[in-house]
Amino acid sequence: MGVKDLLLNDRYRLGQLIGTGGMADVYLAYDAMLEREVAVKVLHDSLATDYTFIENFRREAKAAAKLLHPNIVGIYDVGEDQGKYYIVMEYVKGGHTLKDELETRQLSAKETIAIALNIAEGLKAAHSMGFVHCDIKPQNILLTEDGKAKITDFGIARIVSSSSTLVFGKQEIMGTAHYISPEQAQGKLVDSRSDLYSLGVVLYEMLAGEKAFDGENPVSIAVKHIQEYPLPLSLCKRSIPAEICLVVDKLMEKEPIHRYPTTAQLIQDLTKINRLLVETPRNEYTQQIPLIVPEKTRPKAEQREKKPEPLPEKKSAFLPKKIWIPALILMFAISFGGVFFLMFDSGAKEIEVPKVEGLLEAEAKTQLEALGLQVEITESMDSQAEQGKVLRQTPIGGAKVKEGRVITLVIAGESNSRVTVPSVVGMSSSDAQNLLEKSGLTVGKVSVGWDATKPAGSVLKQEIRAGDSVAQKAPIDIVVNPEGTVVLPNLRGRSINEAEQIMNQLGLKATIQESTSDGVAGTVTDQVPESGTSMLNEGQVTLFVISKPEQKLISISYTVPNTDQIAEIKVVKVSNGSETILFSKTVKNGDTVEESYEVDLDDRILVYSNSELVMEK
Repeated sequence: MGVKDLLLNDRYRLGQLIGTGGMADVYLAYDAMLEREVAVKVLHDSLATDYTFIENFRREAKAAAKLLHPNIVGIYDVGEDQGKYYIVMEYVKGGHTLKDELETRQLSAKETIAIALNIAEGLKAAHSMGFVHCDIKPQNILLTEDGKAKITDFGIARIVSSSSTLVFGKQEIMGTAHYISPEQAQGKLVDSRSDLYSLGVVLYEMLAGEKAFDGENPVSIAVKHIQEYPLPLSLCKRSIPAEICLVVDKLMEKEPIHRYPTTAQLIQDLTKINRLLVETPRNEYTQQIPLIVPEKTRPKAEQREKKPEPLPEKKSAFLPKKIWIPALILMFAISFGGVFFLMFDSGAKEIEVPKVEGLLEAEAKTQLEALGLQVEITESMDSQAEQGKVLRQTPIGGAKVKEGRVITLVIAGESNSRVTVPSVVGMSSSDAQNLLEKSGLTVGKVSVGWDATKPAGSVLKQEIRAGDSVAQKAPIDIVVNPEGTVVLPNLRGRSINEAEQIMNQLGLKATIQESTSDGVAGTVTDQVPESGTSMLNEGQVTLFVISKPEQKLISISYTVPNTDQIAEIKVVKVSNGSETILFSKTVKNGDTVEESYEVDLDDRILVYSNSELVMEK
């Protein structure tokens, strides 16, 4: 049943339906009390009887109302009337979602970085207050009339995603399959780095013009986030600056520890790239910019398509600015110590790339080179394809490119030099080594895991799945249950409860020392010995943990005088010279606001009515 024209709590008059989703409909509404337009999200009736959901919904919405930032859609109010549960939000006039934008046009690198900076700034503010969105995707990014990005559904995204969970084995996981982080897909603990992974997937889509991963169903897509890597951006579209490719690669690392540790560091790199894109015309050489992105290890060749061989390193010979280059030159040399790339306008003629997929390599090269295009070959082992046939091409057939452009062809290589990986999970490490060697493979890196339900010395996991086809002599990494000694894992960033649970499982003992570092109370900031150290049973480990400052409980009770028809009540915490809004709501005369807060001993609580200080504690 439609709810248009419904008046909620004698205040919000619902108007035009402006959005709909799996859990709610969004209406443009009029706030009669404050005489302004707002957006009201009304939960579907099917959720109104789920009382656990409703309680979480209220709690998360109230908490998210504290997030005040220009790149986050504000939440004003939450309530229930006539059986309808609703949230009152900021109305972004003329706004539309990033998903709508991507469906209509391809964004430039400059536009993409500007939007990414807005999203990152919003995430930084939220992460600093302990919020993790868990569902960053184009549908949850609103673009204003002037192109600024705002994150929506913050704080209730965890509730939203739980109404559309994916089922993975016997476990439910939260998130949207196309943008979910590997740890979410595996049902593991999430933190701010999970949002950064999802932002990386969104950036990939904005730059490549296609999703990083796709599949027949949500589960198959989620599995790809865990096990596979997308086609490199440099192959999707060669005009993408190499610095941006590195940032996206860093964001989309499978392991959170290999991503940016903080949103602030991501913003530093994006700001450098944005400044470069704004200041440097397209017909000038791009400067070298030092990024925070460190050197990292990429997947083995068997797990990922090989990239084109890089050009030989040589000293950069930069030409003076504003010199017109008559021929199209596109060359890049990537080394993780620094990144250089050249981009030029060109007067070369435009050519339509023919479709050569399915042709043999020689025939495809002949066609392309006859049109003045260059050809670069990479191999893919596919037992289902005839050796030498073109499996994929970049750019695709029908694309318009300049004469001299490099066309990358993925060719089906020999399959008879490849072997099928056997399953060694559950075997002893020595039996696993024997089987791998008999199969023509080798044992790669041996890591130590822990599973109290499995025999000591047994293989818990193999990094390349059984049944996959790999090259002969390929190393297969395995994870082994320890026997006798254990290897101390990295406990930094974990809560003390989680760290102690891991220590107990490993048979180790923990000594806790107070850490003076900034961060969330109860978080492990350092450990002695270092991770990777082999330790005997009942070995002693010192954990440095952020202590929770001594706190006090402050209760406030303020009644709006009858002299005021309405009052905008704000409760503000003052801590170390900075202010945080704890409560903000418009109330009627005679109403009483009662709140209690646990704060540090030196903190103060200020109560304002219509911007006038009326109470201080």
